[in-house]
Parts: sequence; C-alpha cells; structure tokens
Amino acid sequence: MMLAVCAASIRALALWDDGDSLLYRVGGLDAPQYLDMARRFTTGAWPDDKPFFWAPGYSVFLGLLMQISESLSWLKVAQVVLGTASCVLVGVLAARLFHDARVTLLSAAFAALYGPLVYYDLQISPATLDVFLHLLLLVLLLEAWSRQRVGWWCAAGVVAAASAVTRGAVLLLLPFVIAWMGWPPPRIDGRVLRSRAIQLVAWLAPVCLVLVLVARHNIEADRAWGGKTRAAKSSTQAAGATGGLFLSYNLGVNFALGNVPALHAVNRVEHPQCLLDYKMLVFKPTFAGAVKPSAQSSFLVNEALTSMRSHPLEWLQLMGRKALELVQGEEISRDTSIEASGTDNRVLDALFWKHGIAFPSGLLIPLTLLGIALAPKRGKPHTLLLGALALQAVFVLAFFVTTRYRLALWTSAMPYAAYALIALIDAARSGPRERARLFGMGSLAVFALAVSNGGLAPEPATYAAFEHDHLGAMLEKEGKTEEAIEHWKAALALDPRYAQAHFQLANYHTKREDLATAAAHYDAGLQAAPATYAARIAYAAVLIKQARATEATDQLRRVLEQASSSRIHMTVCMMAKRANLDLRPDC
Repeated sequence: MMLAVCAASIRALALWDDGDSLLYRVGGLDAPQYLDMARRFTTGAWPDDKPFFWAPGYSVFLGLLMQISESLSWLKVAQVVLGTASCVLVGVLAARLFHDARVTLLSAAFAALYGPLVYYDLQISPATLDVFLHLLLLVLLLEAWSRQRVGWWCAAGVVAAASAVTRGAVLLLLPFVIAWMGWPPPRIDGRVLRSRAIQLVAWLAPVCLVLVLVARHNIEADRAWGGKTRAAKSSTQAAGATGGLFLSYNLGVNFALGNVPALHAVNRVEHPQCLLDYKMLVFKPTFAGAVKPSAQSSFLVNEALTSMRSHPLEWLQLMGRKALELVQGEEISRDTSIEASGTDNRVLDALFWKHGIAFPSGLLIPLTLLGIALAPKRGKPHTLLLGALALQAVFVLAFFVTTRYRLALWTSAMPYAAYALIALIDAARSGPRERARLFGMGSLAVFALAVSNGGLAPEPATYAAFEHDHLGAMLEKEGKTEEAIEHWKAALALDPRYAQAHFQLANYHTKREDLATAAAHYDAGLQAAPATYAARIAYAAVLIKQARATEATDQLRRVLEQASSSRIHMTVCMMAKRANLDLRPDC
C-alpha cells in the first residue's frame, strides 16, 4: 500500500509540475488526433465511414473518460491512476513468480520510480493503457491457471481483447497462450478435455468477437472507399481490396519505417527530415495509384519486402541495430522529446539523467538481462512471462524501437531486475563460495551495463526543433498566428536546416503577399529537403507571382525529374500551361 501511495505521489507531483510545461496543452505529435477522435466518439461521430488508421482502443478509452469531463487534467489524472495500478500489478506479478517479499516490493518500487512510465502517464498516448492492460493480462492468466475457473479465463480474454485493439502486440501472444494452456498435454479423460475446451473458448471468445467487429468495420469502410473516387477502379487499387488491413492501416507505414534502411535512418523525431519523410511515405501509395487504405498499406508492406529481398545484408545489419536499440539505455523518442521534458519538469528531471549511464533504463535493462540469466525458470509462471517478453521483443523488432513501444516489455520484466539486484546483494553478504559466484554475476552485469550504455548522446539542453514546429502548427490552428511564428523561428534557431519550419513560415509569408521572404524560406527548406514535391511546387507558384519565369520553370522541371507519380506530372503540367511556361518535352 505504501508503494502505491509513493507511486501515486510521484506521478501527482510530476503532473502538477507539468502544468507550466511547453507542451502540456497540445501534447505530442499524435495527441491532437487522439483527442479529436475521442471527442467525436462522445457525440457518436466516430467511428466514422473510414477504416482505422490507428488501433481504436485508446481513442475509445479517452472517449469514455470524456463522458465525465473533457478537461485535459482529468484525462491525465485518470492515466496517473492507471500508471499507479500498473506499479501494483508489477508487484503482484513478481509475487507470483518468486514468492519473495523482497523481490515483490523492489519490483513495485522500480515501477514507481521508472521515468518512462511516469513520463507516459502524463502524455496523451496509448502507452499507459497498453502497459496496464499487458500487466493485467499476465496476472489474470496466472490467476486463471491457478484457480482453473472459467470466469478467470473469460476475464483474461476480455482484457486481451482490449489490449489487442489498443496495440496489436497481444496478437502474437494468443497462440502461445493456447500452447501454454495445453502443456503438458492432459491425460485422456473426457471430463478433463471438456474442461480445457471450455476454458479455451472462454479465453478466445472475447478476443475473437472484438477483432471480428474491428476487422468488419475496416473491411466494409475500405470497400465503400471505392465509390468515393474514380481512381479506386485502377488495377493497383483492386489488387489490395482487403489486404494489409486488420486492426489499422498504419501497418504498412510502420513496417516500411522499420525495415527499409534509408527510412529507418531518419525515423527519429530529432532528425530534421523525420516529419517530412513520414508525410512523403504516407502519401507515396496514393501517388502510385493506391487509393483505398488497404491498398496503401499493402503497397508499403510489399515495397519494404522487396527492399528486404533485394538487400538482405543491409536488412540484417538494420535488425542488428534495432536489437541493440532494444537493450540500450538511451530513451528513443517518438512523438515528444523524452529527455528534454526535464527542462520544465523537476520531477522528470530527477528521473532522467546521464552520468556514465543513462538512468533509469541504462541500469534497469542490464539488471533485467542478468535476472533472466540467473533466475530459476521452472514452472508455468516463468514460462508465460518469458514467452510474453520474447514475443513483445519480436513485435517491436518487426517494426522499429522506441521507448514507447518497448515500455510494456521492460515494465513486465521488472521482477527479473529486482531478483538480480537481490541476488547480487545476497552473494556479497555470503561466504567465499558465494563471492566467487558474485564475481561471475558481476562480470555479466558489467558487460550488460557496457552494452546498454555505450555511445550515449548528450542530454538535450532544451526542447527540439520539431516540438517548436508542432506547437506552432497547433497555435496556428487556434488562430494564434503570431505565437506560432515565434515557435517556428525558435525551431530554426535550434536547427537552421529544419525544413518543416521553413515551409511553415514560407506559407505564412505567401498568404501575406510577402513573396520575397516566402521565396527565401522555400529555398532554404528545399536545400535541406530537396525531395519535398509539394513545397517545390508551392515555391514555383511564388516565383511565378514574382515574374521569375525561368526559375519557376527550373523548379517545376526538378519536380518532374524527381517524382514518378502521374498525378504530380499532371498537376505540374497544368500549372505550367496556366503560367505559359515551356516544359517541353515533359509536358
């Protein structure tokens, strides 16, 4: 109980201190979309007639909370409660595994103080819900096996269903749990076999029901998409009629980002071309003629598979880098800069630091790996947890590694980290024989620490350029244009080659007919991101207005040289015709 109070207090203090932070109100890059879907859920306007781009579970969760209040503080308080409950569940899981009060308390303490958990409790992000459901599922499965009651299996199935539509990682766990339930094979006895069959149905029925409902919505919405555009009649579109679409159609985008080496290299939010390359990737299937969401997802999956087959060595090297990222202490941001959050939150500043090691993950992950190596692994509980950890790792590596995506993995593994630390302490207090064992354990721990903390990047002194750019975009939507401009300028002060901010300012100055300043920003942005077709076309439009026909022609020719899409070619040629520009022989 005291640890639960401690966990809640830490989170409450962090939430209170976060109220004055730069991004408290707008959140990370994905937060506005999640909040919009949740608000529309409360009015019955969502789910709409479109397939889900993201798995719908988290938006439904927010929508249910919004039935009480739409206050952002209320939503974050609810997540703090879930985060505190996750700390308790880590302790319960440790108790089921080791039956040792010290391991139980230390595991819960690790969870209470684990910076990434605290950080995501304060964010509008599925991470907190995902971790809670994953831990609750593991605890319920162990309880169901222990009690052998149908109700417990059914409860586990309901939680698995909720977890599946929040993040698809649990889908890999389903067949493993079926095998886990049936091993060792029961004796040939009608009553025993009937009991196992009933338990299996109770476990799978809720999951299958929810997955069928989500898949049905996606497939029906995807099929109806064809009536919205003539392009849907193309052969490319028809080939992907329902492929690449199950829980959500961002599968293709994420699979490509994680498995094409050139894309993985810029898939860090700190990279100046991250957001631009992401947008280009999202629209790439459309430019190729794939209009339906299923076809878009299939297009990107197939393109990634082609890249993997064509360059197997590069892909294997990429997998090696991802495996290293999985166990490194460095926090990998996805929608906000995790380590920079301490610049205006004293609690998070105390929970994240780098002094030889990247605390806390640079300490926790090596301890976890040591604990997995040392702990006795007999019995059903260890089999379940180790299998779940392995499948979580496979799921993350199939796409790409970030702190958010690996959070459920390392949180559920905390009992092993606690076991390792207690084993080291016990060995240090024991006789000569145990001290020899301590030397071996210490050597493993030092090696794991070195792997996890090698090549650390320096701590950021402030928020990154992408966060100022994101905040500027949100402020512009609210009509606070002057404040937005200040943030775009701040982004360029941090990174003068941050193309997205240049394009935002260029668009602003174009609307104000300040064409010279707009052209300067377009030129600077395109030097940093030359393959941004939309910006280059907009730049050409500005040059046409300035009567700089030769330069406009040159920009449009570069678009035709770079872009393979017939749609882009048609747009450029029509634009050139209206402006009396000669683009022969291309147009």
